[in-house]
Amino acid sequence: MARLADRVALIVGAGTGIGRATAGLFAAEGAKVVVTMRSEANGKKAVDEIRAVGGEASYVVGDAGNREDCAHMVAETQRIYGKLDILVHNAAFLAPGPVDTLSDDDLDRAISTNLKACFWLVRAAVPFLRQAGGSGRVIVTTTPAMRTAVSGLSAYIATKVGINGFVRSVALDLAPHRITVNEIGPGFTVTEMSGEHLTPETLENLRKLVPLGRLGLPEDIAKGMLFLASDDAAYITGHSLVIDGGGTLQHISENTLRIE
Repeated sequence: MARLADRVALIVGAGTGIGRATAGLFAAEGAKVVVTMRSEANGKKAVDEIRAVGGEASYVVGDAGNREDCAHMVAETQRIYGKLDILVHNAAFLAPGPVDTLSDDDLDRAISTNLKACFWLVRAAVPFLRQAGGSGRVIVTTTPAMRTAVSGLSAYIATKVGINGFVRSVALDLAPHRITVNEIGPGFTVTEMSGEHLTPETLENLRKLVPLGRLGLPEDIAKGMLFLASDDAAYITGHSLVIDGGGTLQHISENTLRIE
């Protein structure tokens, strides 16, 4: 049986990588999916892929780092499908580089895209999630690196630690409405973003550190998203689900991972 039948999911940052895999899996499990991204080309491609296999999807172009765009994403989902059951915030901005060279523009963009968007999206979505009859879900992508540290990603890691506090607190706020709020911490996952910032040598070094012997794929993370979005996770809230093949169980040296 389709685990998300008759549900509507808004997936922010779904044009590529983890978000795109999540959109495809949600649609395959019966959800009507709205995908958002900054590029219309990526959005159209993601929606075309879903429709090609019989799923139902639409796209909305917008920047998660912009408050008005976040409100528009939620409003368009409600306009197109008449309701909203599942909100996934998967958009992110790395702002790579040492702290002493980090520009204010990159810092502001990281805080807005990664952290402020959580507030903007949830504030806009709560009136609709309250009407979901116990199937209201909020899922945010974070990082297991908050348990350690990564050189050259101070802004990114700081915002992701902030998301952890957001998830735990808002889970309490929304529990009376039977809306669950959880986060997923993907390990090193092979996506377009990893290809932009990590060399093949670095990726191979990281693979060697994963006890299960391989780097993650977007589909690995999407399956965790599906679990948290489904009725199987109805009694789970304020939780951080790490999906990393055991990678963060081991120490990562500065020479192993370098963000360019």
